[in-house]
Amino acid sequence: MQTKLVLVVRADLGMGRGKVAAQAAHAAVAAALAAIGTAAFRAWLQDGQPKVVLRVAGQDDLLAIADQSWYRRA
Repeated sequence: MQTKLVLVVRADLGMGRGKVAAQAAHAAVAAALAAIGTAAFRAWLQDGQPKVVLRVAGQDDLLAIADQSWYRRA
């Protein structure tokens, strides 16, 4: 199974495209830095660092996706 970095952007925050891109880039860097040294990070590097960006309508949809995630923070 390929490891991917998935970013989920809320559409209800009223940010322009440039601001969304900047915030997504900040989140991607922060996630990668937080994962350094883990097996998931190594797999992600070997898979070519694939990224997926999803848009959701609002916070409820974001939380629903987070609840379905296989990854849970301790």
